[in-house]
Amino acid sequence: MTREYLINYRHHKEWVDEQLEDYEERMTRVLRLSQQLTGLPKGQGDKASYELEKIMDDFKDILEMVHEEQAKLSAVLVQLNKLQPLYKNILYKRYVEGKNLEQVATEVGYSYNRTCSFNGYALNEFDKLDEDDKKC
Repeated sequence: MTREYLINYRHHKEWVDEQLEDYEERMTRVLRLSQQLTGLPKGQGDKASYELEKIMDDFKDILEMVHEEQAKLSAVLVQLNKLQPLYKNILYKRYVEGKNLEQVATEVGYSYNRTCSFNGYALNEFDKLDEDDKKC
């Protein structure tokens, strides 16, 4: 995965979470509607049933997109895990947990300036892993 994807990890994760939440809400509504349609006389619910099937197909497409995005998020974590522990911790705390570099510096026990340097080195190592994966 690219550096840009790592840097925007939280935004991607937030999008996935929102899509899943939206999916659950819509699915609940659709299930309620489908239960109401089963009680209608034959012929009156056909058009509505067709529309519900169409909505369900749209849900499948949304779930596919969410699944693809979740796979990318997982790939970022796998790539992070290949880094040495200090770099992994700095990048994880900074980009996955969303902490600023001052907070990260305190948690890893280095000065702010040193942590900024480590962050840059870690991002470069992250990029190298991405390049190595593309070569394979």
